Amino acid sequence: MNILADTLAIKDTLQKVADTLSKAVAPEKGMTQGLNSHISPVVDNLIAALIWTIIVGLFVLLVYCLRNWKPVRSILLLLKIVRHGVAIADPPPPPPSSTPPPHIKAWNLPVLRNPNFTGREDVLKSLQETWSSGKAAALYGLGGKGKTQTAAEFAWRNAANYDVVWWVRAEKPELLSGDFSGLAEKLGFTDAQMKKTDEVRVFVQDWLRQNGRWLIIFDNAEKPEDIRDWLPQGPGHVLITSRYSAWKGTAEPVDLQVWPPAEAVEFLCKRTKCEDGAAATELAKELGYLPLAQEQAAAYIEATATNLAGYLRLYRQKHTELFKPGFAKPTNYPDTVLTTWAVSFERVKSASPAAIDLMNLCAFLAPDNIPREMLSGGGRFLPRKLRRIIKDENLFNETVAALKTYSLLSRKEDLLSVHRMVQAVVRDQMRENQRKLWAKAAVRIVNDAFPQESRDIRTWPICARLMNHVLAATEHKETPCVAGKVTGRVLNQLGIYALSRADYSQAQLLFERALKVSEIVYGANHPCTATTINNLGIVLHHQGNLQGAKECFERALPLFEKRFGSEHADVASLLNNLGGVLQTQKELNVAKDYYQRALNIGEKCYPPDHPKVAIYVNNLGSVLQAQRDFKGAKECFERALKIKENYYGEGHPETALTVNNIGGVLFEQGDKAGAKKYHRMAYDVFLNCLGPDHPHTKLAKRNLDMCGRDARRR
Repeated sequence: MNILADTLAIKDTLQKVADTLSKAVAPEKGMTQGLNSHISPVVDNLIAALIWTIIVGLFVLLVYCLRNWKPVRSILLLLKIVRHGVAIADPPPPPPSSTPPPHIKAWNLPVLRNPNFTGREDVLKSLQETWSSGKAAALYGLGGKGKTQTAAEFAWRNAANYDVVWWVRAEKPELLSGDFSGLAEKLGFTDAQMKKTDEVRVFVQDWLRQNGRWLIIFDNAEKPEDIRDWLPQGPGHVLITSRYSAWKGTAEPVDLQVWPPAEAVEFLCKRTKCEDGAAATELAKELGYLPLAQEQAAAYIEATATNLAGYLRLYRQKHTELFKPGFAKPTNYPDTVLTTWAVSFERVKSASPAAIDLMNLCAFLAPDNIPREMLSGGGRFLPRKLRRIIKDENLFNETVAALKTYSLLSRKEDLLSVHRMVQAVVRDQMRENQRKLWAKAAVRIVNDAFPQESRDIRTWPICARLMNHVLAATEHKETPCVAGKVTGRVLNQLGIYALSRADYSQAQLLFERALKVSEIVYGANHPCTATTINNLGIVLHHQGNLQGAKECFERALPLFEKRFGSEHADVASLLNNLGGVLQTQKELNVAKDYYQRALNIGEKCYPPDHPKVAIYVNNLGSVLQAQRDFKGAKECFERALKIKENYYGEGHPETALTVNNIGGVLFEQGDKAGAKKYHRMAYDVFLNCLGPDHPHTKLAKRNLDMCGRDARRR
């Protein structure tokens, strides 16, 4: 609002009023001559100027202080109308924006600001009142009521009050920990530090406890126990959105209802730019005043250039058809949502039948960031027509556009995203044979794309990108039945990735899931089952559960020996792992025997420069060092180092493991300078590749510090 212009308008208007009043009450000539003869014309002018100055000043102050108060704005607009004789329209709503205010330190809102956001003022006020009492707020309600949109709108409106606004996807532990890692990086952690979930969580919570002006939004939380350990304390605000209602004890529940009828009608008219109030009222009622259903209806109306009345007629026809006896309804979804999407699906099917196939496939993957590259790479697992469309860029663009038009899918470059509710509806509307078909295709595609060498840090960017899709594709009940082998394999590989990142809890869960699938598909005594048992044992060893680890290895070893014989490569791996547990238990002589047996088999099964041979030689050196055979240990480490440098390169964590071990032997032999050199080399590699919180980095740091303390003592 232009304050100066409005003030001048006021002044001009008041001047007209004053002139009119002067004419209306002016006395006849001669009545004041006696009085005026005693007043100087100069004094009269000064008094008049002073009065006008006071009047104008008061109005300037009033307009300045209350310029955003709607009644005052209305008065000013009315005055302009009086002056100019034209109507002045209210300014348009703000355009969608994804750019945070410049002062924000950390910001990751995943949605644009909605220019059509309507109502919810009482809910937004309730959130503020809840936080004023020092509690977290849990915005709960049925899916589709607009919980996410309301949370996002609050963040946008109040961004000026925060330095940190962070969105956490709370529906799964993996997504939650990933978003916390992103926040930790913004708050000071480097990318390399994002390796251990618990320490990331503690860092973020400590930072928030010591700082104010932050808003953390936990979106789509399932239950309180799923996020309770992650909730921060401190001088900031926590907002939770969830379909679950029992949040007492964790947060103050705020029940999000459907729109009041007036707000629902307002939204439909504003969103569709239609002024048929009667049709809008009827349609809002038919849709149950559910925000998501009305947004879908508005998207259809916009795309087809129809109107509210036309959509209402079609909706009523489809409602009867879709909900006739025997129609399969998805669980926990109102009829209105299903009906609205059924209209959109039919329109898409008419325009592009292949788009429905693409939607069917996406329904069995993670909702966000589905890579076209992954779909294209697994094209051989798809029906022929969809395979051709995914590989052809023009056809792919047309197919995606058909879905995007009806708000059923969004796209950012070559990444597709589908709302989780849409996915659920799509799956629930399928016949059983269709669900099996698409579940099988999805898990085969992610399995084909997921790296075999997921232990190797060079594959980690790909693993991270595909992790959510592996989790989604393997969680459907149809998957183990129709694609059990690939399901077990990809869960095992994802577990190895988590294990290598020292995310032991997640790795254990993945290996346990893989084990269940393998036992169903192969049986309890199959080598594939034994492989997963072995990997589970490795995790348990890292977690300090030596007895559990030993039981896993001892269970898997005879399965390999029975199937492959005692000289097989897989047997060598089990012997090596058993040796590790025994060494930790201080049974050094027995551990040495297991390491030696593993090395003897490995040298028969692999070339002399194979990395498996390097692992066995390295571990034999570690037990020799524990037995204080420093010369023998150093010879083993130097042999292993040569193999690893040739295979991995000098800057790889596998190479750094052996470099660190050489430093340990040199320290024991009294070569402190040499030990410090090797420990420094190992530490730099671990820090760069794994971050400061990985166990390997911490071990190298302790060794390096020990060299420094010893040097100071001397």
